[in-house]
Amino acid sequence: MNSIKSTEYIEDLQYKGLFIILDKSLPSFTTDAVLLADFARVKRTDFVADFGTGTGILPLLMHGRYGMRAIGFELQSELCNMAQHSIELNGLSDFLSAENADYTSAYKKYNGAFSAVVCNPPYFDEKSGFSAPDSARALSRTQLSCSLDDTLCAANKVLKSGGDIFICYPAVRLPEILSSMCMNKLEPKVLRFVRTQKEKSPYLVLVKGRKDAGKSLSYEPDLVLMNPDGSETDELRRIYHRD
Repeated sequence: MNSIKSTEYIEDLQYKGLFIILDKSLPSFTTDAVLLADFARVKRTDFVADFGTGTGILPLLMHGRYGMRAIGFELQSELCNMAQHSIELNGLSDFLSAENADYTSAYKKYNGAFSAVVCNPPYFDEKSGFSAPDSARALSRTQLSCSLDDTLCAANKVLKSGGDIFICYPAVRLPEILSSMCMNKLEPKVLRFVRTQKEKSPYLVLVKGRKDAGKSLSYEPDLVLMNPDGSETDELRRIYHRD
């Protein structure tokens, strides 16, 4: 395994002995990704696709919990190489890999191959007014390379019938994601809202969808991140394995 670069550092995930390589000059993972990894429930026998894997945080955390196989698709070569390096650092090359590829074209090689897809997609479109300090962060946070519809269409193509998608999105844009999921035959099955504090409006929604499923929807209790005094809730501490 190659040594890490001068701008890279190794962070202990404090879970199952896992580590991840991060780069000070590139996008890191967010709280949203950690929450999504906890929300996504798969089986050991599942084959999972991570759309826009970035640092590879989702496959690492999910493998630590479930032991499944996964491929992370990442358009940015520097991020993809870093994710693959983390996989090798953890000795997980038999289970996980990172491919430097546009996930909207993944169906050409993996049509109907996956039993689950996870995705923490870019939230902002080009007209949102959001700006990023560099091109790597712009691609990670804005829909420059593909839209939400493109993402969900791609998920439909790589999923087996009955396969699941786990995705997070801004809560204020819930109608948009539900509409696009239904249009792409990914029936919404489970919703969970995320709030910074109990009295605050939800800022994020976690959604599970299923390809070719019937129409029924359930709700998990809201995930609240902070107590009134500003301390982390017990559930957030559980998700981050702080106890």
